[in-house]
Amino acid sequence: MPARALVASIVCSLAVAAHAVPSVEDNSLSIRQVVGDLSVPTTMAFIGPDEFFVLEKDNGHVIHVTAASKETVLDLDVEGCEERGLLGIAVHPEFAAAMDPKPWVYLYYTASKIGDDESTCDFGYTNNLDRFTWNGSNLVDRLALDTFPSFVFYHLGGPLAFGPDGKLYGVNGDGEQNGGGQNDQATPVFDDTSVIFRLNDDGSVPLDNPFDDDDNGTDIEDRYFAYGVRNSFGLAFDPFSGDLWDTENGEDIHDEINRVIPGANSGWRDIMGPGMPVLANLVNLPGSTYIEPEYSMQVPPAVTGLAFASMNTALGGSYEGDLFVGDFNEGQVYKFEVDGTRTGLNKLDLLANSQNELNDFLCASGFTGGVSDLKEGPDGNLYAVAIGLGEVWRITGGGPAMHDISFTSLKPPKKVAFKPNPPVGKPLKLSLQNVGTATETIQNQGELDDLIDVTFTQLGTMTCDPPAVTKTLSKGVFPYSWEPNKKLSVSLGLTWNDCFNDQLATTKTEIHDDFTLEATLDLGALGQTDGDAGNDACPRAGAGDDKGCGKQAMPFQIDLYLK
Repeated sequence: MPARALVASIVCSLAVAAHAVPSVEDNSLSIRQVVGDLSVPTTMAFIGPDEFFVLEKDNGHVIHVTAASKETVLDLDVEGCEERGLLGIAVHPEFAAAMDPKPWVYLYYTASKIGDDESTCDFGYTNNLDRFTWNGSNLVDRLALDTFPSFVFYHLGGPLAFGPDGKLYGVNGDGEQNGGGQNDQATPVFDDTSVIFRLNDDGSVPLDNPFDDDDNGTDIEDRYFAYGVRNSFGLAFDPFSGDLWDTENGEDIHDEINRVIPGANSGWRDIMGPGMPVLANLVNLPGSTYIEPEYSMQVPPAVTGLAFASMNTALGGSYEGDLFVGDFNEGQVYKFEVDGTRTGLNKLDLLANSQNELNDFLCASGFTGGVSDLKEGPDGNLYAVAIGLGEVWRITGGGPAMHDISFTSLKPPKKVAFKPNPPVGKPLKLSLQNVGTATETIQNQGELDDLIDVTFTQLGTMTCDPPAVTKTLSKGVFPYSWEPNKKLSVSLGLTWNDCFNDQLATTKTEIHDDFTLEATLDLGALGQTDGDAGNDACPRAGAGDDKGCGKQAMPFQIDLYLK
């Protein structure tokens, strides 16, 4: 993709991120947000069901996310100019093995020179590959494994992935250089750019790498699995064949999806997209093979992460084995069927001549600011990192839930008494009824906070600030499974500010309008949509799943009085 497309688009997209609602094309799928309020997230890695790490590019934070929490477990000093920063993560395949576990986490990042986060856009930096140990609460015991050049601040690659062979694979992009292997130079100059590297889990060089012809692991090209790769944001292994696939960004034309064989030469800088190059122009290392892209896009959407649906996919049997690819420019996810040999894609030709033609493979859209990574989770669902929205979304099977949810009761203290000190308000008891046919899951506190929007409006002569509101489950813990025909009880705790300078009622019976409260239920917080939610009168008359409301306002008045 064009050099400056990535970061410039991030900046522009943040202003509209709050209004974006990603959606899926297939009605048999549904989508919901898993975590939000992330700062320029780049990629993620699972360490268990409903538990993963996600990286924040510019501040160097590794965020640990569970169903109930989100916290920073490592803060690296990074240089975050343009496409630099915290870019890649992989978890050792024996991370949680029953015998001899290796709780190791691998990170690829542009290291700061000043011992703190910076964004100087200067030259002469390095991209570090380090290994850390997860102790259950933090990433500790940094072990430096390798470094790669960051000559400029674009095209740094970054994706990491462990293969079925137990080796660590990663990409260092071209960095606007000619590329590792230098396909357009008579004498190759190996500088670790434009390569996919392959290392042991301790950072050493496997002696069976395709270009280690003397089996000593000491030559610079001994680390390479493939070369001629312009820049990539996606690596994934086919769970059925074990083959490595990547995405590759072109310049102003020709992004690529590639199946990368050992010793592959992807052709950069001589060629991008379909069509055989002049082989004499390529640097042909012993054991190398030029690879034609499996699919190319003439108008680059800036392809990023990719992931396969395994035999354990939760998307439905028809998706098993399919390849999903995200993009940055359009904020979309595409789905491709892999052919019966698992060596190519089922498609009409090798090239999408327009974005409209590429949209024939559209799976999900609306990720304003771009998709930076895709992963299949241990639960078989597909997870998308939305870099511009600062969120992670989950795509799952079963289709949109047949739901309607309504308020059934609201039991607040209509009068709040002041003693010599301002009170901590009694909680409001809010009861919601699931009158649909599907179980709704509230994953964490953030989803509960977003589900119920509480607004206070001052009346009369009141000038003190409205109370702060905390929302808690009256019963149960997260993730909370809200079954059909069941009620959800929520306590809305009120913390009041000092109102003694305002006119207050002096008895319970005195009418004194102070505040009105309005509570709104919004299913969008659960990743659900309801075509007529909020458009009809609530509650609606009708039968079946039409008897509730997707959104409903519950106005209520609170009076303050002196006791």
